[in-house]
Amino acid sequence: MRAWMQKLSLGVVGLHLLCSSGCLQAQPEWVPGPGLLLNDITQTAPVARGQMPEVSQIVPPPPPPGSFAPIAPPPPPPDLPALVPPPPMVPPVAPPPPAEFKPLPPSGDVPLPPMPSMPQGIAPPPMLPQGVAPPPVLPASLPPGNPPTSEIKQISLDKLKSSRELQVTIVAWVNGIPIFQDEVIPPITMPMVERWQKMQPQLAMEEQQKLFRKTLEEMVEKEVAYQDAANKLRAFNPKALDKLKEYVETEVEKSLNNARRQTPAPSEKKLEEATPVLRRKLEREIISSEFLRSKIFPHINIQHDEIKEYYDTHRNEFQRVESIEWENVFIPITAERGIAECRSMAATLLKTLQPGEGFRKLEKYNEGPSKTNGGKGIGSRKGEFVPAEAEPYLLQLKDGQVAPPIEISSGIHLVRMVKNDAGGLLPLNEATQTLIRNKLRNQIFEREMKRISRELVARARVEYEDVK
Repeated sequence: MRAWMQKLSLGVVGLHLLCSSGCLQAQPEWVPGPGLLLNDITQTAPVARGQMPEVSQIVPPPPPPGSFAPIAPPPPPPDLPALVPPPPMVPPVAPPPPAEFKPLPPSGDVPLPPMPSMPQGIAPPPMLPQGVAPPPVLPASLPPGNPPTSEIKQISLDKLKSSRELQVTIVAWVNGIPIFQDEVIPPITMPMVERWQKMQPQLAMEEQQKLFRKTLEEMVEKEVAYQDAANKLRAFNPKALDKLKEYVETEVEKSLNNARRQTPAPSEKKLEEATPVLRRKLEREIISSEFLRSKIFPHINIQHDEIKEYYDTHRNEFQRVESIEWENVFIPITAERGIAECRSMAATLLKTLQPGEGFRKLEKYNEGPSKTNGGKGIGSRKGEFVPAEAEPYLLQLKDGQVAPPIEISSGIHLVRMVKNDAGGLLPLNEATQTLIRNKLRNQIFEREMKRISRELVARARVEYEDVK
């Protein structure tokens, strides 16, 4: 297992940097990252309002054989220049004879450079129990797909070797494009590691295998969605694709700068080694999600009765905790000053305040426990206030109001409300409705994106490699 975790070191760097940029953090409501909601770029069949489009409506079917009629591009988005008309179609040309196929040498004959060590400042994933390693990924248990031809694999691997960017373990091929083991980072947490340590080695190994396979399946779904989006944008709206790639580069640089601000910061060499994996992850995530969002969101129409139903059935999500912020000035009884003098002094001090003015200028007269924290009252909810005699007033005062002087045995308290958040159930006002609407829209989007990605996987050429 230690060797397996070391193989994931480069991917861990990319994942860590990606998380640092905030791209993978869960959000309660969707906010468009690059602000690039793409216009529809393919013709779609009419869809009833609120009904999800089928993949056949999003992915145009191929033209019939022998048909070479040019496809009229749809109107471009408002912020992008008009598309250049496509060149005239030419008659079909007979394909050249296939090149002679040369099989790949055994994996042992292809020397791979050693994996880089973990950069300083970026924590490695938690180590698993000694002797517990994930078994090979079994193709039989993974989603079906048409495997790429050996010719496509040969070309892709040759291109990978010549690029000299990433020469690591390949765990899957999607339409001839490799997915590297460094990119497949299972979300391992410390509670999971502790549970594995208490399990029998064989059971722990099986659980790790399932986790790795699940993560790999999700990577394949993201890859096919990215390929579909990039191909369509490249054909119908290359300007939008270029704009999205520019945004990816800004996010890559932002993530690297976040890593540089760590203490201690990783070396530039380590960051350079992590950049290819980081760029692939961000490009796959941003381009595929923005494209699918532009196709799915126009068909989502959340009705008011749906919002009301969610509000009524999830009231626990809209409960606010009581929170009161208040100011306090205490005038104590002393040998020179009795209760009568304290009353007179309190009345005089309150008269010096303007409507809505705080207790800042009264701080020099404060001789109570709140003096050490700038006059902030002690306690924020029922049962916590000091003194307890101030609670009935604090539960009724509105923001900016001042209570009458509160007498206790040792002196007089002056109390002013700063902010009274009584808690309880949030009302179904406009802000709450917007919160629910965004949440329901995101739920529908995630479900439809998953469905479309799985259908694209079924159409793709997918092959899984055995990981030793």
